[in-house]
Order: sequence, then C-alpha cells, then structure tokens
Amino acid sequence: MGSMAKARPPREEDMESEKQEATKASLTRLISELARRNI
Repeated sequence: MGSMAKARPPREEDMESEKQEATKASLTRLISELARRNI
C-alpha cells in the first residue's frame, strides 16, 4: 500500500468529492434522526 501511495497521490478533486459524499450521508442521517425524535 505504501508504494501505491508513493506512486501517485490521490487527486484533490477525488478527495473533495469523497469528503462531500461522506458529509452528505452523515447530514442525512442526522436530519432523519432529529425528525424521528421530533415527531
């Protein structure tokens, strides 16, 4: 794995989109959790 990381670092765009996807997923989970509690 170390050699792969050295070969070429992941593109910033890919990392950004991945981060956004994760954030979106966690936000969705949070909202649904809050909605369930409020109802």
